[in-house]
Amino acid sequence: MAYFDSVPSSSVHVRDPRPQDAAWMRLDPSAALGRLLALDDPPRGLAEDALLGWLIALPGGVDPAEAARELADRPELTAREGEAARLRGLLCEVSRYPASALSRGRRRR
Repeated sequence: MAYFDSVPSSSVHVRDPRPQDAAWMRLDPSAALGRLLALDDPPRGLAEDALLGWLIALPGGVDPAEAARELADRPELTAREGEAARLRGLLCEVSRYPASALSRGRRRR
């Protein structure tokens, strides 16, 4: 029997420390960034993994640069150190390349 099988469900409460407001959930639908922020001491390199997972999961029609800019300015990231600070730096880098600017540089064949 597993431990949780013997514990009444009313006594098990796990608080989800990830941001839960609608704006955050719209910009991080896969919770890739939120999961990193929920860790007390994420391992080095997890910021890059979280960013890649976030970029892949963004719904069509969402400009990654605009979403990154909005997320980077959130208090969940601005006052952090370690991997969260690295994640904020990566989001700031993504925000420098809006879809409109990238699409102007494409050549048609």
